[in-house]
Amino acid sequence: MLNISFSTDIRRQICKSMNLLPGFLKHCTSTVTIREVACYDLVNTTETYAKLPYLNYLDLSNNQISGCIPENIGEVVPNLSILDLSNNSISGFVPNSIGNMKYLKNLDLSRNKLMGPIPTSMGYLQNMITLMLRGNTLSGEIPSSLKNCTQLEVLDLGDNQLAGNLPSWIGQSLTSLHVLSLRSNKLIGAIPKTMSSLHSLQVFDAAENCFSGTIPDIFTNFTAMKVTEKMADYNNDLNRNFYYKVSIDIVAKGSMMEYTEFLSLVTCIDFSRNNFLGRIPESLTKLIGLRVLNLSGNHMIGKIPQEINQLQELESMDLSNNLFSGGIPLSMSSMNFLSTLNLSYNNLSGPIPFTGHMSTFDDASIYYGNEHLCGPPLPKKCDSPISNNVRDLRTGSPEVQQFWISAGFGFGIGFGGWYSVLVIKRKWNNAILKVMDSIAEILITRLQHLFPRRNR
Repeated sequence: MLNISFSTDIRRQICKSMNLLPGFLKHCTSTVTIREVACYDLVNTTETYAKLPYLNYLDLSNNQISGCIPENIGEVVPNLSILDLSNNSISGFVPNSIGNMKYLKNLDLSRNKLMGPIPTSMGYLQNMITLMLRGNTLSGEIPSSLKNCTQLEVLDLGDNQLAGNLPSWIGQSLTSLHVLSLRSNKLIGAIPKTMSSLHSLQVFDAAENCFSGTIPDIFTNFTAMKVTEKMADYNNDLNRNFYYKVSIDIVAKGSMMEYTEFLSLVTCIDFSRNNFLGRIPESLTKLIGLRVLNLSGNHMIGKIPQEINQLQELESMDLSNNLFSGGIPLSMSSMNFLSTLNLSYNNLSGPIPFTGHMSTFDDASIYYGNEHLCGPPLPKKCDSPISNNVRDLRTGSPEVQQFWISAGFGFGIGFGGWYSVLVIKRKWNNAILKVMDSIAEILITRLQHLFPRRNR
């Protein structure tokens, strides 16, 4: 094993010999890590290289390497299982010969200056577990040959110039995916319903594209996002990629954050800054292990679901810059893990439920751009609770409408059934009266929530 870092005193000797890199590496039989030695023009496409059949792990990340990846790299290092060239200044195209590296499991070319299409030959890498191409200028469509890489767990194509539709075969063939990052590309069209098969998915980042249509109700089978912290098997995730650490960038709590060993640390859905329409899918509120939800910057309508409080582990939620209407659900006051919230620039109305955990969000900017919202932390005061409640009855507040409809319907059926039973079975009187007493107690509790006492 050879491991050379920034602190090594032989930096100059290494940099001088980098044009003979394969000759320098031929004495290594397993692992080579050369990081932060600040060398230039390390890669030379014009030189004929000898094969390095015993090299298994090559990490040249975090240098200042320029030039192109050798066109025959697949012949030079055919038995690599890990190739990491990330965080350099490598330019040119991704060579087709990379498809000859049939044992490759982890390929990281992220944060370089690579351009052109993703080569179709990558479809031959059927042992590949992680493919990291983030932060280049790759173009064209996502090649269909990648559907052969059925063992993929991490597919990060973010921050490129990829175009076309999101392929439906991703949901059909790449069912082992834990991470799918498509952020900041030029992808168009709808999210395919076949994505519902990605039961292992923990990060779905489709932000800053041109996706459109409604968000399909695909989340029912997202099993990995239904796992809470108490249920998670950390050891299983942390041992998955043996000694190779994968890192992923996720926008959470308003800023870009880097996660390493993230499989046990984060679950995220980010569909922000697209052209999505329609309502929040019901199945999304069932993802009880979800920690980051960002739907901001779309054209979504409807009300924030009352069931949103089922996302009990949610830490960051951004629904800003949409067309959501109606009131803010009182149920959100029980979302105790929520630390970042943005509901600004929608059409929300009514009093802010400034109670429970919601009282910790005292920054008024969270609610800016909703002219019909009132109450703290906004300076705009609400009408008296009595006036508000009367108006709710008249104009149809969702909470009150739902309550009175269900209460009236339930009362009619309940009273009719109760009276009929009393007539027919008098000995059931005591049992039924106990049940009715319990129902009355529940109704009174709901009324107290809906019609709070006015402070004097």
